[in-house]
Amino acid sequence: MGDTRRHPTLLLASCIGLAACIGQIGGGEDGAGEEDPDGVAESGWSTPAMKRLTTTQYANAIADVFGPQVVLTKALEEDETNELFLSMGAAKVGTSEYGVELYHEAAIDIASQVVADADGQAALSGCAPFEPGTSCVADALETYAQQLWRRPVEGEELAALTAIVGQPGSGTAEDWALGMTYAIAAIVASPSFLYMPEVGEVDLAKGVHRYTSYEMASRLSFALWNTIPDEKLLEAAAADRLVTPEGIRAEVARMLEHDKAGDVATRFFGEAWFVAKLDFTDKNTDVVPEWTPDLVAAYQQEFDLVLRDLLARDADIMEIFTGTETFVNPLLATAYGMSEPSGEDFAPASLPTTRAGLLTSGAVVSAISPSDRTSPTRRGKFILEQVLCDDVPPPPPNVDDTIEAPTPEEGLTLKEKLAQHREDPACAGCHDMIDPIGFTLENFDAVGAYRELDNGSPVDASGQLGDETLDGVSDLVDYVVADPRTTACIAERVYAFASGHEAAAGEPAVVELVAEAFASHHSFKTLLTELLVSDAFRYLQPGNPDAPKN
Repeated sequence: MGDTRRHPTLLLASCIGLAACIGQIGGGEDGAGEEDPDGVAESGWSTPAMKRLTTTQYANAIADVFGPQVVLTKALEEDETNELFLSMGAAKVGTSEYGVELYHEAAIDIASQVVADADGQAALSGCAPFEPGTSCVADALETYAQQLWRRPVEGEELAALTAIVGQPGSGTAEDWALGMTYAIAAIVASPSFLYMPEVGEVDLAKGVHRYTSYEMASRLSFALWNTIPDEKLLEAAAADRLVTPEGIRAEVARMLEHDKAGDVATRFFGEAWFVAKLDFTDKNTDVVPEWTPDLVAAYQQEFDLVLRDLLARDADIMEIFTGTETFVNPLLATAYGMSEPSGEDFAPASLPTTRAGLLTSGAVVSAISPSDRTSPTRRGKFILEQVLCDDVPPPPPNVDDTIEAPTPEEGLTLKEKLAQHREDPACAGCHDMIDPIGFTLENFDAVGAYRELDNGSPVDASGQLGDETLDGVSDLVDYVVADPRTTACIAERVYAFASGHEAAAGEPAVVELVAEAFASHHSFKTLLTELLVSDAFRYLQPGNPDAPKN
């Protein structure tokens, strides 16, 4: 490569430019992205998107390909977190010029780690320095590119990558290492790695667009594993087995049994119920000094362990509301007023009768509470929107919706103070709908601890939802478990989580059919499977009204 080896900035620019050029987004199958010859591609399913990998997906992919010793140490452009799910934000986020620089720096750092650890890399161990005529450099680069790009590597793409390294037998070991570093960096910085394209191909037999097998491999892998496809999934894509429900169902069954799927329920409910943002939840430690990083970590661990257990047992997912068992360590047991386990690790335990499932867990209650008090309004909004999928209108403009905690001098409970607040006609419309359901959680303070007094007076946890009068958590749980909106909401949200967009156009009918089946068995694994094999997840923009319905 001549003198460019001595000018890393220049070489990096050329490599990254190469990556952009050879990053054949959406490639890998004939016909992908062609115009529909029959003119039937009217909107009916999802709109194609270009999803950027989240920071976690990026890091997971790097570890999967290069090993856990190669880690993401550089900052990347932040994920879009304004949407309910990161997958939805990934479909809308843009990448700034500064963000491109960050991806470049991360790629160089990762590639440097790989080359420095070449002795531990099977694909590189025979290449440093390589002998004339050896194919190991091309083999290594092709392996890395195919795994990270999630599709076959074209001949000219591989030739361009190997040209960065140099000719066999030329240069020194130092030259080889630098060349290999920039070749690997070009792979990692390629749009084919950083983005998950959705282009599709024409299914002439049905007159619709469908995702290609390679696109489906990525869609399935990122939905279930939050990382890139493994070798078996890419083999299924190469055999074009991921364009039929049967082929997809077989892979989903395998994937759900893999350790990588162990956190799929945690990721879903963590994002849907705001627990994923618990690390960033601001609490006033002058009022709640027990709010510490250790307590937050314990809350998150309990949440994860309960959901992993439910998934492993393929148990009734409604146990998130009705469950009587959990996992605690000494810190969490103290926070819940329970007997401490014998060791320091988390151990199975029975919940106090005052709690029910994860709905009353410290993680969830803390996530839906302000910094220093309870909030029936915020909690009621959570039940309506995230549990029942009801729409809650925003407050009218220019209305002060802040409520201060009652002072000891006022001698009021928060429930009594909110009753005064609702006397304002501008506030009554929304608060009369939201607050009553939130009162059922008033026995839990701002950080999830159980309490019986509020400002010195007994807590009144009676509330109302619709025409139903509810007395505390037990009645709330009975209500949401019996309400068909709850299972329908879970199905609707899981589809958005897996697909990266809310069901629209022709998709809600398919999701509704899956939701109806889910309502009878409550298996989270079955729900995931049926949504992932459904027409809604497999097709994009078909124009044929007679497209098949599963």
